[in-house]
Amino acid sequence: MLNREIGQKFIKKIYEKMEIPVDVIDEKGVVLASFDSKFFGSFYKPAYDLIRSRNRKEELTDGIILVVKEEERRVGVIKIHGKTEILRPVIDAIGLTMEVMLECENQYEQFQKYNRGRDIFDQALLYGNNISQQVLESRARVLGILPEAVRVPIFVVVEPKKDFTQLIQSHLDNPMASEQDIVTISRSGRIVIFKTLDQEDKMLAEYRFAIEEYLKWWTTELQKLGEIKIQYNIGTIQNKLIRYK
Repeated sequence: MLNREIGQKFIKKIYEKMEIPVDVIDEKGVVLASFDSKFFGSFYKPAYDLIRSRNRKEELTDGIILVVKEEERRVGVIKIHGKTEILRPVIDAIGLTMEVMLECENQYEQFQKYNRGRDIFDQALLYGNNISQQVLESRARVLGILPEAVRVPIFVVVEPKKDFTQLIQSHLDNPMASEQDIVTISRSGRIVIFKTLDQEDKMLAEYRFAIEEYLKWWTTELQKLGEIKIQYNIGTIQNKLIRYK
């Protein structure tokens, strides 16, 4: 989303790299960010008119204005100050820089939302006694988690307790891991794993062997945290989220 913070970052980046003053204007024609702070919050009619036209850019006496798109939607305008003959070769590159920044910011926001949603889901999975199976399954599908997958719960007890945040984030580095594995930390600071099993071969019949191989990576990585004692408590096969508590 185009906003003042992104506009200020963009202006700073362009000026540092090219020494070209730039303004960022929103879709209502209001200056979000400017190389000259006195213009902040003012209305700039040429930008307002351009964003409502079918044109992508327009040359002015003191520079060039260019429409900024976000997911094909015209969300604002950037004004690049200077002589038009000097700016013409670089105007499209400058516009592309802004659009790439917007895309990266949007991806970061989605990642943050996903992480927050995943944390909430994990806590509901473990402690949501009043949450229905239907609600859990609905939230799981939003997060890309298959509710119908067969999983084995594993409760990892480590003494003394450590900070497992980075280890949890890198759990897919395990060659035996699946993107459908659910790995989180309990309120008591223990690692909780719901290991997905392959249902298309003999894995279900030999799941204890599969779990043993899977846990070898965890043992190796946990031992890197220092002198610790590790205990794995392995539960029974589950195929319904509501039974994970």
